[in-house]
Amino acid sequence: MPFDFKKYAIKDTGLIKRLTHLVEGYNELPKNQMFEKHKISPCIELTLRNIFERGTFLGIGVAWLSIRPHNIFNNGVHNGNDFTVDDCIRTNKAIFDDLGIKECEYDLLQTVGMEFGVNMVLPFEVEQVVNGFLYYRQTPFIVNKYPFNRITGGTGYKRLKVYAKGIQMHEKGITEIPRNTLRFELKVNEAKKLRKYGFYTANDLFRPKLYQTLFIELEKDFKACLWVDLENDFGHCKYDEKRTLKSENKPQFWSKKIRTENYRKIARVFRAKMCEKSVIYKTLLNLLMDKVLTLNNYRNSIGEKRKKNSVIPLRTRVKRGISDKAPQKCSITGLDISMQKEGSFYLSEKIPK
Repeated sequence: MPFDFKKYAIKDTGLIKRLTHLVEGYNELPKNQMFEKHKISPCIELTLRNIFERGTFLGIGVAWLSIRPHNIFNNGVHNGNDFTVDDCIRTNKAIFDDLGIKECEYDLLQTVGMEFGVNMVLPFEVEQVVNGFLYYRQTPFIVNKYPFNRITGGTGYKRLKVYAKGIQMHEKGITEIPRNTLRFELKVNEAKKLRKYGFYTANDLFRPKLYQTLFIELEKDFKACLWVDLENDFGHCKYDEKRTLKSENKPQFWSKKIRTENYRKIARVFRAKMCEKSVIYKTLLNLLMDKVLTLNNYRNSIGEKRKKNSVIPLRTRVKRGISDKAPQKCSITGLDISMQKEGSFYLSEKIPK
């Protein structure tokens, strides 16, 4: 996390012209196609929309700049590591510097596409986890390229992808990452949706607070997924509860319920049961939230005290997170008063006389 891929739309003719100069031999290429794709580097692609009138090339109407910052961060290698918000910001700055894009020009790059997600190393077999993803809300997960690779169907502006990253890397001969590494990511392909997250232009990539919005969105979307624990026989449950769970814990059950009016209510109740009865599902939630908190420069919450069998929501845990700043001390007693809200009646700026 955060970004595997970013795409910008550029309409400024001066900036487009400078970027075309980075394409080797661009001026010698024939201008006879409406759309042209050019490689600036292995991880950076420039797509141009040419304008013609009666077959005569007039110029470039708009350009799209596609960047894979994670690959660039790893020196062109696609692997299973994550990088923090600070790493992401530094990488973006380095990329724009190499492209000759000045800070005052960041607003000329409109953000129109984004992929972000996290990698989680599981303490159990990753195959059974991937196969358990059935639906995102009412959109089904379908097999995508590889056996243990699922993506939500349709051609909408937003798609979820979950796959066995470790297995994929091992098949390519990259064995540095654990085999049971799971990748959960969100793909957004519409500027309007990205604006809801606060991402308008490339300038917003340098605002650390906006990354928290993406982290919360990941958690929210994960919880909206219908997942079944295919290997669980619920032997630790009571008879009636066990019979109900075994009936609901099947893809065939949900294929019949998916179009019913009360699907959302049934799915919400089922997810609550899984959070309580499935060790795997509960572990997935905690791994996801611990990972995003760590990447967002909060203290890793694995050591936090939790209620038995509870999963603390990310919003709540972020509020409890401890920043790098020194704790606020009472000027009289010396006690830590960091938990008090700003402007609280119990806080005073001055020592009483």
